[in-house]
Amino acid sequence: MSAVMVEPLLGPVASMLMPQAYDASWTALNDGVFNDYPPPPSAAQLAAQLTNGSAGQVPVPNGTVPWTNPTDAASTPITTATPSGVAVLQGNAKRNLLIIQNNSIATTAGDTTPDFWIEFGRAALVNFSIRIKPGEGLVLDTICPRSQLYVTIGPFSNVGLSTIVAGVITQGCHSPDVDLQQRASGIAGSLGVMSHYSGFTRNADQTGS
Repeated sequence: MSAVMVEPLLGPVASMLMPQAYDASWTALNDGVFNDYPPPPSAAQLAAQLTNGSAGQVPVPNGTVPWTNPTDAASTPITTATPSGVAVLQGNAKRNLLIIQNNSIATTAGDTTPDFWIEFGRAALVNFSIRIKPGEGLVLDTICPRSQLYVTIGPFSNVGLSTIVAGVITQGCHSPDVDLQQRASGIAGSLGVMSHYSGFTRNADQTGS
């Protein structure tokens, strides 16, 4: 029933969506301000967290939770010995970072450097796969494929013996050594407070219900 329907019967009424008077059962702070929770971190606080690395703190509504970097990384070189028909990286469901660089150089006139061709799940084909030119790279850190990774080295010239075919693949994986229990505890505490944001969950600790 809306306020418009109720008003002719009961007179003017307050909003039926937001409580108008302070009610301790609707806030975890009990300071007289409805849903008055800690503000988001400032730019300086975020910068400090990045600088501190694993010693940084992640702000949550009920305080802070120690943060641990969840990623381990290892690199694999790309050379002329890298086979095109064999996966350079095997499939990895924990992969969350992939960096591929083509660092090939040539210093003599007439010598040329190769493109790298990258493919997931099957052998890479020249002109039909992902192309990485010399001096360029590819970073996948948001949506990172977990399939097998293949590399094919494109054509190059080394008549003057100055061409160096070189590159690197760096794979980051979610580390099982993260203190998951500590993080889970912090998240659970956050959810307990954040549930009050909705305005539909009462604080049982303060109401006794």
